Amino acid sequence: MVTDLAQVVAGRVAADYVGVGGPQESTLVRWVEAIGRDVEDNPTGDSEIHEEARSAVAELGGYTDTMVASRRAQRSSGRMTGDDVIGRLVALQNVAHLRIEERRLREVLIGLLVAGVEPIAACIALALGELLDRPGALQVARAAAAAGDDDGLWAVLREALRFSPPRRTVSRICGQSYTLAKGTANEVTLRPGARVVVATAAASFDPERVDDPEHFRLNRPEHHDFLFGEGPHACLAKYVAIAAIREGCKALLGCEFRLAGPLRRDGGRPIAFPVELLPLRAAG
Repeated sequence: MVTDLAQVVAGRVAADYVGVGGPQESTLVRWVEAIGRDVEDNPTGDSEIHEEARSAVAELGGYTDTMVASRRAQRSSGRMTGDDVIGRLVALQNVAHLRIEERRLREVLIGLLVAGVEPIAACIALALGELLDRPGALQVARAAAAAGDDDGLWAVLREALRFSPPRRTVSRICGQSYTLAKGTANEVTLRPGARVVVATAAASFDPERVDDPEHFRLNRPEHHDFLFGEGPHACLAKYVAIAAIREGCKALLGCEFRLAGPLRRDGGRPIAFPVELLPLRAAG
C-alpha cells in the first residue's frame, strides 16, 4: 500500500501539478522524507539526519534546477512552459515586479514538494490502515466512494486521520518572547530561542476542546484536528492534498482486500503496509 499506491499517487501529484516528473516515486519520496525528517523530527540536531537532508536538498535541488532550465528554454523558443507550478513560476520570471530569483524559485519548489509529497503518501496509508481497524467506518467509506460522494468520503478519511495523523508533534523555535496560556494555571513565558514542541495529536483528543474525543464521529468541525493547520501557517497544498488523498484511497476502497502484514513505521511515517487484493465477489 505504501510503495505501490500511496507513493505513486503522491509522485503523480508532483509530476502533474507541480511539474516535477521523471524520478521514480520512491526516489522522490526518499529525498523529501530526508529533508522533512531534519525539519520536523530532529529537535536535537542529529548530525547524521542533518547530513542526509543536506544531501537530499542537493540532489532534489539539482533535479528541479534542470527542469526549470528546460522550461526556460521552451519559453525562449516561443513554446508554452506548461500550466503547472514550474511553468507558472518560470513565466513570472519575465514579469519585472514579480520576478523570482533563482535561489528563491528553488526554495519554493523544494518547500512545496517536502510539504506535499510525503504527507500525501503518509495520509493515504494511515487513513486506510485506521479504517481496516474499524469495519463499520470502512463500510461507510466504501459506500461513499462507490456513490461518488466525495464530501462524505472525506469526512470518514479526515476522522480516520485524527486518530492516525501523519504528524503527532510540531517542533519550532520561539522567535520572540511570548506568554502561553496567559491568566491560567498553566501560564508560562517563552524566551526567544526556546524550542517548543506542540503535541498536536494529543490536542485532537483534549476533552476540554473536543466533544467525545475517543469516539469515531463524522460530523466534527475542522478545528478538532490539526491536519492542515490554520491562519498564516495553513497548508498551501490543502485542497490538492484532499483530492489526492481521497482519490488514492478510492483506488483501494473499490477493491476487495485484506491485511497481509502489519503497518510498519519509521518514527511516525508508514514505510510498509502489505495488503492482499482479493477476487471481486459476484453480485447476489
